[in-house]
Amino acid sequence: MKISFTNKVALVTGAGAELGPATAEAFAGAGASAVLADVDEAAMQAAADEISPTGHQALTMACHVSDESRHCYAHE
Repeated sequence: MKISFTNKVALVTGAGAELGPATAEAFAGAGASAVLADVDEAAMQAAADEISPTGHQALTMACHVSDESRHCYAHE
């Protein structure tokens, strides 16, 4: 079964490490716009750089999702 995420947004936390980049790429490949969130900005940006050339939309957000006192910053 193939699921379409066209016109959907997928938020992938931990997008710069381990399964994060592959998860973001899978969502993008299924049609979603991917929002990549991670505390490691360089790794997160590298993951986004792999998605964008394929024609899919990727937005990065420096974020520590397990600490609500820390702010998140979106990057275009």
